[in-house]
Amino acid sequence: MNSSLAKSTAPDMRPIPTKLKDDAIVEAVCQLQFRTEDVPELVIGRLTLETKWRAFKPNRLPAADIPTPVRNATPILRTEPTFELRSSDGTRVVRLNENLVSYHIVGVKQYSGWRQFRPELEETAKAIFDQLKSPEISKLTLRYINAIHPERHFIKVVHDLALEVTVGGSKVFGPLNVNFVEQDGPDHRTTTRIAHPEFVQGVLPDGTCAVVDVEVTSPPHFSAKELGKVMSWIEAAHTYEKAAFFKLIPSPVLSRLTEE
Repeated sequence: MNSSLAKSTAPDMRPIPTKLKDDAIVEAVCQLQFRTEDVPELVIGRLTLETKWRAFKPNRLPAADIPTPVRNATPILRTEPTFELRSSDGTRVVRLNENLVSYHIVGVKQYSGWRQFRPELEETAKAIFDQLKSPEISKLTLRYINAIHPERHFIKVVHDLALEVTVGGSKVFGPLNVNFVEQDGPDHRTTTRIAHPEFVQGVLPDGTCAVVDVEVTSPPHFSAKELGKVMSWIEAAHTYEKAAFFKLIPSPVLSRLTEE
């Protein structure tokens, strides 16, 4: 069987823009998995008391019908949220169970930049340390899902990204779905997924020609018992996430997208 090779054709070292005129982000999410001395029944109740989220609409999720021992015995179900809080405009979502909290910004043109998102993530992490007994963060994930639109982002097809896929020495020109992983230091692992829309489940904005999904995760041995370490990890993850995304954007396109 011939092997397949995917590589970025962009230079490795380019200045990373602070902000784009029109970004492609349709969802930005940070997930914090944790351990605590609190009994499971108390965790969700205490976290939903967080002042900033009190106006959010609560919603019980389907996984709540699965008994806790069954969910905790199954790795996939262990990270399935059982409860949701959603802002009145639907752009902010908090999902949680007795082992995790995830904070989401969702929607086209709803991401307002890192300067606003970072404090919201700090409030989320702080809620864990303030509301729970002896919490320990065991895993962190920062993920950005980008929907590329031809008119807004000057990329007509997925192959216009700075990416080349070959099979048996011949370049692939049809719809593709490529995943690759990079180790960014001992505490950050970056997974980049690039796909034609036909490979993506869920609703995408009309006209989407490519999806770039960048996810940074902590390693299995990770542990954080204080807010400062959590935020340091998140700050670095954000840098790695941006680097992974922007090296896929050709230089001429990036110059047109970068905000002055």
